Amino acid sequence: MAITKPKAPVQPSVEAFITAAPDATAVRGVRVGRKRQITFALDPNLLAELDSFAREIGLSRATVISLSIQQALNNGLNVTGLNVTTRSP
Repeated sequence: MAITKPKAPVQPSVEAFITAAPDATAVRGVRVGRKRQITFALDPNLLAELDSFAREIGLSRATVISLSIQQALNNGLNVTGLNVTTRSP
């Protein structure tokens, strides 16, 4: 009978572990038509201001949020102490 080395246990790769995580998908959110629905939380006072502003200009809350995000991505974002005017590729 020959003496053999025990086989090393197979370790799953780090990449396989990460891609198996429930939040590993690149696209998140529920599909609604051709868009993705996401969820986030806002301060109640900010939400009230947002709703009031949206009513004043005759747009939906979702439209105001979408347009605001698009403007920030296109034109940069000014945050006190931080001025981000370009996006990294």
